[in-house]
Amino acid sequence: KTLSEFSEYNVEEYIAATIDLEDGYNKIYDAYKHNIRKNIKKAIREDVNIKEIKNIRELKEFYKMAQYTYNLHKTVLPYSYTLYENIFHIMCSKNLAKFHIATKNDIPIAGSIHFFSKEEVFNWLTPSYREYQLYRGNTLLIDQIIKMSCDKGLTTYNLGASPKDSNGLLSFKHSWGADDRMYNYINYTNDLLKTILNAKRIFYNLVR
Repeated sequence: KTLSEFSEYNVEEYIAATIDLEDGYNKIYDAYKHNIRKNIKKAIREDVNIKEIKNIRELKEFYKMAQYTYNLHKTVLPYSYTLYENIFHIMCSKNLAKFHIATKNDIPIAGSIHFFSKEEVFNWLTPSYREYQLYRGNTLLIDQIIKMSCDKGLTTYNLGASPKDSNGLLSFKHSWGADDRMYNYINYTNDLLKTILNAKRIFYNLVR
């Protein structure tokens, strides 16, 4: 009976904000809301540098930033460092994923991981340090990945899924000129399974 309960779940609707890249970067940039363009210009003035992560030292900096971001929102990073390292070694070598980092005076201030298919790029995570938020590294980083994706001939930039009631997050995504795409999200309802999964996440972070 317990095993059968493990498969109990609810299906909820989430909204993903996506940007059509086929019109080209210039038209996409023009469709950004004023605050997005303003923050991009701010990051450029502050000499924020965007580069692809190419070594384990930089990857560990990214993971540290991801932990900080999750802790800031009073939650635990749900994936171990091993997952990020496997993505780096396996998927990045095949151009199926890319890690990037934004720096100010060689100090990491923001980062991102994107997954790539033949047509679409998916923004999976964009951590940042709050104390450096004024330099707008994340905004410049997303803009540069969009530009790179346009240059590569990709058709869609996916800012990721959000619950329908996440008005603030959805408003931010719409400020990039994004349109909504509906997703189905599977939420497991068994409390024991949830406890096991949460314990597993905490254990991974303790022994990383």
